[in-house]
Amino acid sequence: MNNYRDSSETSAKPGTFPHSFAQQQVVRVQGLHAFFRVITRRLKWIVGSVVICELLAVAIALWTRPVYNATATIELNQSSGASLNLGLGDAMSQQLSPSGDALQIDEQTETTILQGDSLALAVIQRLGLASQPPFSTKVAKDSEKGLPLEAAPKRRTRLLTQFKANLKVAPIRGTRLIGVTYESNDPNSGTDCECNH
Repeated sequence: MNNYRDSSETSAKPGTFPHSFAQQQVVRVQGLHAFFRVITRRLKWIVGSVVICELLAVAIALWTRPVYNATATIELNQSSGASLNLGLGDAMSQQLSPSGDALQIDEQTETTILQGDSLALAVIQRLGLASQPPFSTKVAKDSEKGLPLEAAPKRRTRLLTQFKANLKVAPIRGTRLIGVTYESNDPNSGTDCECNH
């Protein structure tokens, strides 16, 4: 009795991969036909989804206003009296120079000045922002119309609130630098505010 089987007599069992090249090609073609059948059945949904996404992207691009950032960096210099030169060498001058606490106090002071109302009002007046959008709004009953900003507290408060909402002043940690950033929808006014601030 011969217990050995000829390999040509064996056939592929269901659920196993075909062994010959021709059988593999048939399976591939059948898979592609099934894929294209699904695509052609769902073609309306696929095209519709792509068109809707494109229309949404165009609508968002048209309705979104660009925001421009103007950034300036200010360096805090030591004042001439901060480090005393008594002729005792570097060791003594380092002990008498301002410490990290003094730098922090200087940064806080300068930051407060840059965020202050008087500097903001000076920039608003110098650039004439009160008459430019978005700062110029028409109020139905404006009792302060025609008055200068110093004599118009409601208008001054509104202008300062709008201006400061777009202004960011922050010390840069570990340095003697302060970053000043102004955001605006108008590329020119952002740059002008930054240069005059």
